[in-house]
Amino acid sequence: MTTIDNQNKIFFCLDIGTRSIMGVVAEFIDDKLNIIHSVTEFHKDRVMLDGQIHDIEGVTKIARLVKEKLESEIGYELKEVSIAAAGRSLKTIRTDSSIKIEPDVPVDKHILKSLEIEAIQKARQILVQQDENNHNYYNVGHTVINYMLDNSMIINPLGHKGSNLYIEIIATFLPQIVVDGLYKVMDNIGLDVGFMTLEPIAAIEAAVPNNIRLLNVALVDIGAGTSDIAITKDGTIAAYAMTSTAGDEITEMLAKTYLLDFDTAEAVKCNLCNSSEQSFNDILGINQSMSSADILDTIEPSIESVASEIAENIIKHNGKSPSAVFLIGGASQIPRLNNFIASKLELPKERVAIKTIEAIPNLIASKGMVNGPEGVTPIGIILCTSKNKRNDFIEVRVNDSKVKMFRSKKLKISDAIILAGFDPIDLIPRKGKSLKIYVNNTEKLITGEYGKEANIFLNGKIANLDSDINDGDSIIIDPAIQGKNAKIYLNQILDEKDVVYLKKEPKNRIVDVTLNGKSIDAWDCELNDNDKIDYKYLYSVKDLFDYYNIGATDSILVNEKLSELASPLVSGCEIDFTNEYENLQAYDIDEEELEEAKENYFENLTIDTKNDNVTAEHNKVYNDIGQTRDLLYTSFKIKYNDELLELAPKKSKLLFIDIFDYIDFDRTKANGKLLLLHNGNQADFMKELKNGDEVVIKWI
Repeated sequence: MTTIDNQNKIFFCLDIGTRSIMGVVAEFIDDKLNIIHSVTEFHKDRVMLDGQIHDIEGVTKIARLVKEKLESEIGYELKEVSIAAAGRSLKTIRTDSSIKIEPDVPVDKHILKSLEIEAIQKARQILVQQDENNHNYYNVGHTVINYMLDNSMIINPLGHKGSNLYIEIIATFLPQIVVDGLYKVMDNIGLDVGFMTLEPIAAIEAAVPNNIRLLNVALVDIGAGTSDIAITKDGTIAAYAMTSTAGDEITEMLAKTYLLDFDTAEAVKCNLCNSSEQSFNDILGINQSMSSADILDTIEPSIESVASEIAENIIKHNGKSPSAVFLIGGASQIPRLNNFIASKLELPKERVAIKTIEAIPNLIASKGMVNGPEGVTPIGIILCTSKNKRNDFIEVRVNDSKVKMFRSKKLKISDAIILAGFDPIDLIPRKGKSLKIYVNNTEKLITGEYGKEANIFLNGKIANLDSDINDGDSIIIDPAIQGKNAKIYLNQILDEKDVVYLKKEPKNRIVDVTLNGKSIDAWDCELNDNDKIDYKYLYSVKDLFDYYNIGATDSILVNEKLSELASPLVSGCEIDFTNEYENLQAYDIDEEELEEAKENYFENLTIDTKNDNVTAEHNKVYNDIGQTRDLLYTSFKIKYNDELLELAPKKSKLLFIDIFDYIDFDRTKANGKLLLLHNGNQADFMKELKNGDEVVIKWI
């Protein structure tokens, strides 16, 4: 036996299944796949369960037998093989994840990618926790079920703003032990693995042509122990699934109903689609003959049960019924099964079709090749091999970690990050922590600085999460840097330089400042989260005079212009005032001098007999040890809201605005329209109040 020289034109694959191993040797002639030879051998014992090798030596024996038979037929030694991991070995996890985002920053692709990566890593951790043997897993795909932004469902969060982003996904993984087992068997029989893929991917390659792969199609491989599902959408495989019910459910129903051993029941099941009459011996040796239709009527509940689980899983992973369903695998030929699946999915019967190798275009079959739906997967393995020319497993380096990846699609940097265990949070630039403070009971937020985005390099060049990767690539990720935390001092909140000049002396307009209820001396103290600042602000000349205990004056000057008490203050302005006896200070005179001043004052009083009102011609203010003492001003009466009100002024004249010092009226909370009347006319705040005036102040 010789080894052929031109191996790149010959393709050899092994389809290692739960019940049997099929080997196929083929070549391409004028763009047509020519099957040179095919061999199928069944396992002697239960050496595989659900597509996973449990007895490596047992599987090795059958695989070696298939290889040797093929080599005997074709006349040369086979050295390289293509294989596929069973879809029923896939592990599917449905999980979710959420992240807090900056409310003033729109959601971008990096945020979405980071959230997806975090959800996939979470699914992988769930698998590891469930697996007592701590096996590693390859992520072979995921599907986004839905997004939520601030607890509201949203189809596409890109460009939106919010505080919390949530994702729910279905992630699919392949246990590394499955791959390792297959590689070990191939090594035992002297074969190098030139290409490896997944059985659902291979089956889709053969059964779902490229020109319909953009459609939403479900491919179901119905085997003995499981039914494997792959769903295409938008040109790629969007989801994988598996049900634990398949052909064996129907075989067991036949065995229980007609008292058959398992092998006899299996033979009857497989023949139901080939003959209208069945004849078999039960375990008592009694021969039974009956129509296939009668048998199908009896076992119909188990057929419907298998169909129901398949349909439910398709809808669960696809979100709805697909456009069409293709069935492959030996058990797909069970009569009535396709019609039940169509009914459960509410599809026309013709949209649930069984695919056989006869439906594969440009295929030339030969002796030994299984013509039914069982032969679809090995043909698909060869087609995938011819297209990819490279193993579906690649190895890349992410920072200091080597990562082996399954190439079920075009791989990107984001896929490598998932397996490398890189924390996706480190991809998103974060603002520094914010501070919340309260100024006179008003909440103020001081935000932290924006962070610096992560830097991603592919083979030394700037890249991003969507950059394509290949075998041997090197990926370096410099994590995002969080922005500086908010930092602020009291003098950045309150301006200690906000002063006016009272008789050329600086007076701060911000007074009585407290921090968390305590008075402070220095304004350069750093503030902490939830600090409470309280203060008073001097808005007008009156506020200033009241705070510094300045009583009645003859005149008020603001920036050398005659002003009133109600005049507003402007930072930096100069205020001056005059009193006729301002030189009389309590600390300059004794009590006798003070009494003499009072007598001189009263000598200058005149009586207005017409209004029975005493008026002062002179306003005099005396300071008694720092406290204001007003000389006597005659009180008078006005009519306020139809009631008599006595006013006792502390200065020579009262203005309309001064009445609010004598009445209980809250101007800070509007309760309608404010009516202000002075002697029946619209009030002028700066007009003088006189004895007998009528004033109306009320909300209407």
